[in-house]
Amino acid sequence: KRQLYRHYLYPHTISVPANDEAIVMEAEAVKALQQRVEEESETILNAVEEKNATAVAVSAAEHEAMQRPVANDNAAAQKEAAPAADTKPDTDIAGINRKIHTLLSASAFFQHSMALTPKNLETLDQISDVIASLPKTYKLVVEGHTEKGLPVSVSAEMAGRVATRLRTNLSDRKIDTIGYGDRYLISDDPYARINRRVEIIVRRDED
Repeated sequence: KRQLYRHYLYPHTISVPANDEAIVMEAEAVKALQQRVEEESETILNAVEEKNATAVAVSAAEHEAMQRPVANDNAAAQKEAAPAADTKPDTDIAGINRKIHTLLSASAFFQHSMALTPKNLETLDQISDVIASLPKTYKLVVEGHTEKGLPVSVSAEMAGRVATRLRTNLSDRKIDTIGYGDRYLISDDPYARINRRVEIIVRRDED
């Protein structure tokens, strides 16, 4: 075998077979070796072609990746350039209702009569300013509450008078009224005058 490889690798070397059988064996070995070299060469060529194809695919993917951010940037720029009317700011309704409650608590309503005092009117005007900036998708609910012993109609009238004042400033705003009577007391003493009050609540208009 060593003589065979030397003969294949160094063709200028002359090797004289001992007999015909040796010549046949040597020819078959050379033929097998040539076939193996051809097979390995084909394998190498296929590997090179596959490598080239992979390189082309990678290059195309990199090019596409480079173009994609540009498209995203254009989309972001178009979104920023959209009219402000399409953007709906978040509305802190809970915070607004707390502010309204604080204003109402600072001005006692209907403690001695069914008339609104100048302080009451000033408070309702302040509340109107707070509500005026809200989207029209929100409405007002004015609730009337009384101490024990007064009819529900009294609480309904209280709510109606407050709503009438609010409508002078918020004519395009939906305002509902309801009288609860003594259903929701806030004092341990059901007959305490502090139970007589109004509440103004901002709610989303579902109608």
